[in-house]
Amino acid sequence: MTPLTALELLAAYGRREFSPVEAAEACLSAIARRDPELAAFCFTDPETTLAQARASERRWREGEAMDPETALDRETALDRAYGRPSHKWTSYGRAKTSVQSESRVF
Repeated sequence: MTPLTALELLAAYGRREFSPVEAAEACLSAIARRDPELAAFCFTDPETTLAQARASERRWREGEAMDPETALDRETALDRAYGRPSHKWTSYGRAKTSVQSESRVF
């Protein structure tokens, strides 16, 4: 899988070029391959990641995929519920989200 923006990723899901599970597996593989050198992650949860990817894949298959804003708002709510820092909010209001940015994901 080549690096994609979030919007490109959503479009590829819609065209069924690959699935959320395949994207999650690619990300987990990249983390496993590079993190020993980079030490960028202090915690990963592959089991939960893959469970959420399977749920997302089911929603896509059934035509019930979340729109980007709903998904991002849910992520922000989870960040706050678990006390995780959220990159989506600043003291100046809503920050540019990954769906709107040209950031690449893999």
